[in-house]
Amino acid sequence: MPREKECFRDNLERLDDRFPDREMLCRKDLCEFTGLSRNGLKANYPYPGRYISKADFARLISKGVSA
Repeated sequence: MPREKECFRDNLERLDDRFPDREMLCRKDLCEFTGLSRNGLKANYPYPGRYISKADFARLISKGVSA
């Protein structure tokens, strides 16, 4: 079974703190969270569809971070 990155839980907690009332986030939410433009978000964190779960986005942003 693959092991999750150490920073995954930290990223998920930060997303939960920022968006406590939602499980699915839209691109506008993610742009505000990351500080990236829509194009920057698409280039750095591509995902299909209009929405992404907090857990999936936490996993996505944890991939590039090495502990």
